[in-house]
Amino acid sequence: EDEPKRGLRIDLMLGSAALHERCLSASIDYEIRGMEKPSDHAPVLIELS
Repeated sequence: EDEPKRGLRIDLMLGSAALHERCLSASIDYEIRGMEKPSDHAPVLIELS
């Protein structure tokens, strides 16, 4: 229950094949899930070239 990564990830990024080729990295920011009253969402981040 103390695990901030618990729950389903329903947030996502959609993009074209051309955008996929420019993707350098992708991650989920789990820090927000550790807050006292966290959202059921977590930011999804992508880094593009």
